[in-house]
Amino acid sequence: MSKDLKKAEYFVLYRPLFTQRQQNTLDMYYIDDLSLSEISKEIGITRQGVFNCIDKSEERLDELEDALGLFRKRGELNDTVDQLKALIKSGKKKAAMELAEKLKDIY
Repeated sequence: MSKDLKKAEYFVLYRPLFTQRQQNTLDMYYIDDLSLSEISKEIGITRQGVFNCIDKSEERLDELEDALGLFRKRGELNDTVDQLKALIKSGKKKAAMELAEKLKDIY
């Protein structure tokens, strides 16, 4: 099982929506960079149990992002803020105000 860094970023965003056990397992996997065997020893379940927990959790992360789109929206928001800063620095007040209105539509 290779680690998908996008799922790690999803996990940071959606972490509160998982059970404590899932949070602990995913923390060890993504944050602490432990192997399935190391996690298995740490929490006292089989390696296959760890694999299943991570696999199901990754499916849930994709479902959450598909349904809520918070990761995508955060990216859009960051891009729009960067554009807004550039417009403000260049003195384009009207364009900056129009872009500021667009921020309301992102969330």
